[in-house]
Amino acid sequence: MNFLTILQGALVVILALIPAIVWFKLWKGRNVSNLAKKYMLLAFGLGALSVFPVFLVHYIWQTFPQTDVINMIARFEIPQKEKIIILFIIVAIIEEIAKFLVILFIDKSKNLVNSIHDAIKYGIVAALGFAFAENIYYFYNVGLNIEIYQFLALFAFRSVITVCGHLVFSGIFGNFYGMSKFAKSFATQKYWGNMKKLDKRALSDEELEKKAELFKRLTIAKGLFFAVTLHALFNLFLELGMISKVLWLITVGLIFLVYLYKRRSGYLELLYKRSKFSHMQDRDKDVVLELLGTWYREGKYIEVIKTCKRLLKRDPTNPVVRLFLSKAVDSQRFVDAYSAIRRLFVRKNYLEDFDIDEWVSEEEEKKEEHLEQQ
Repeated sequence: MNFLTILQGALVVILALIPAIVWFKLWKGRNVSNLAKKYMLLAFGLGALSVFPVFLVHYIWQTFPQTDVINMIARFEIPQKEKIIILFIIVAIIEEIAKFLVILFIDKSKNLVNSIHDAIKYGIVAALGFAFAENIYYFYNVGLNIEIYQFLALFAFRSVITVCGHLVFSGIFGNFYGMSKFAKSFATQKYWGNMKKLDKRALSDEELEKKAELFKRLTIAKGLFFAVTLHALFNLFLELGMISKVLWLITVGLIFLVYLYKRRSGYLELLYKRSKFSHMQDRDKDVVLELLGTWYREGKYIEVIKTCKRLLKRDPTNPVVRLFLSKAVDSQRFVDAYSAIRRLFVRKNYLEDFDIDEWVSEEEEKKEEHLEQQ
């Protein structure tokens, strides 16, 4: 290995590290402790290492052609477009599972995922590590064999669009993985919110555990499905040269990820101990939670917020009430934002004077007059 090869390798690593550092600075937030930074670096390193299982699969396919799924697909008599779609789905599944294993390891070995926000954060950092290692491969094997202006275009595209794509896919999955950690609270909330008759709601602890476990598995599967689907679409649009659709996909995905990252409910800490309402019987507790569920479905977020705050004064650690409160605050913020935007485009006096019943009556009278004239 000569000096030039070493220099090229070092340059490629530095170039691949630049976008990773920039994106990391944008997402890590303020006032991060040294311990948190340490584990973020661990997640980044594991994310970079998660590229090797992907490369290992490709190596096995090349060494043992009979195991190559791509060759198997090529043998089937299906249109070329469908073959490409299947290929990209397989690639997306392998890469997203590799990044999922990083989040799982961080959670199980270090017990660091204690909120939805934590899961999103570590998902993003793991994705940055994966993109860093992938960029080294592309910059070294492709970038060094093209003209300088082509390399600059490749660097810009992979630093912005590709890296952003990886963190969007993994960040959205992280949201679902974080929700799965609150399986019991979410399953309980969903159960109370959907039942109409109280006397049919009695659940034993064993039944509730089963519902929570089912919710957990379905939530993780749903997160993987969305991550793989977005990743496969991203690869497909790139292959077909649909750059505008790639940009649209990444922009919408990034906006959605920022929304998930900023939600109040995402910062709820996971509570391991079981809590009950103080001085309140189980049936009374069921009535209150049924009422909260009904109000939330009807969009009465202000009432939910006020009631939850009163309840938390008596039982500040109740996970279901905390979850109702956080989701109601998130929903009310969305309603307030929508109303503010709507007021920019609709005349204020018109909104204040508008009566829907009066408008319906006027429209009916106009129809009757029109029929009489005919």
